[in-house]
Amino acid sequence: MPLQDLKKRNHFIPITYLKGFLNDSDNLYMYKKGKIFFDNEMAENDRILKVRGVEGLKNIGVKNLLYIPEGAFEGDKNVFEDFFEDEIESKYSNFINFINDNFYNVTLIMEEYHEYIIKLIATMLTRTLHSKFEIEEMYKVSMQVQHEFSEFDNDRKEIILREFKNKFPNVADTDFKKAINSYDEMISKGDFEVSVPRNLFLKKMFKIMEIKGQIISNMTIQILRNKTKSFFITSDNPAVYFVREDKVNICQGHKSLGGPDTQLYFPLSKDLCLFLSRKKRNVLVGLDITHENKKIIREVNNIISHNSKDFIYSPNQASFLKKFTKQHIPYPYRFRIS
Repeated sequence: MPLQDLKKRNHFIPITYLKGFLNDSDNLYMYKKGKIFFDNEMAENDRILKVRGVEGLKNIGVKNLLYIPEGAFEGDKNVFEDFFEDEIESKYSNFINFINDNFYNVTLIMEEYHEYIIKLIATMLTRTLHSKFEIEEMYKVSMQVQHEFSEFDNDRKEIILREFKNKFPNVADTDFKKAINSYDEMISKGDFEVSVPRNLFLKKMFKIMEIKGQIISNMTIQILRNKTKSFFITSDNPAVYFVREDKVNICQGHKSLGGPDTQLYFPLSKDLCLFLSRKKRNVLVGLDITHENKKIIREVNNIISHNSKDFIYSPNQASFLKKFTKQHIPYPYRFRIS
């Protein structure tokens, strides 16, 4: 395929999705909360960017060649980008309009859009750079586990030393031993990063997407609608699932997707949000959020903001987001060797 035909700019946070978070002046505020923005000593005020209109959205939530397979590939290299465009993004506006037109008839919404909702959430759980980061974290921990159980003791180090000496006889033993010990310490402490090849990410992305789609397909879906002057925010990790602290146990951790107490928030726009849980409801109705129950919006926004990786997207500047520009608040969950 000619290079000019490649859809190189891949939006892992779709423009059609972010449009729903533009304010009445057609603007969006992007909070830069990732570690990189603190390591390079960026000024606090520069960590808030005003994004102007749909044209501005074209330059955020985007990564060149993220969904384009590397090397030889039989077929259209745009296949993954086209999948997201055809199956998710092209249908999003009609989906939002249908919700607004039939808000109190959730049964009808589910009849028309249940499959789409599951596919939408599953893709947003897996197509992002945050998902790629989590895949890389899993490989990193896998390397540490393999290292821990490979009996990397002094006998093993001596074997490695002899093998290196046979290949590089002119290098001093002390240099070899120093390198081996440094490697052992680096792996044990996790002082390294893993970057998976693009093709491996694409393979894992679709496999995980299918698994997560199956898991969430039997969850109960409730639709929340904001009727206050407040708003929902979103982020570069827009679909967040979790288990509340008082429900965490040996069988389900904080990030258990398949547990009996798992909950999931996914803001659809500044005024709409999906809430998924294992709780069965006999009658499905949309829930309007008014001044009496607007604490729900605060809870959603708190969870979304703290589970973001590098960026938070908000219709307006908000005091509760200011803390993310003052100090680096990292994504709270990491894969670890317990």
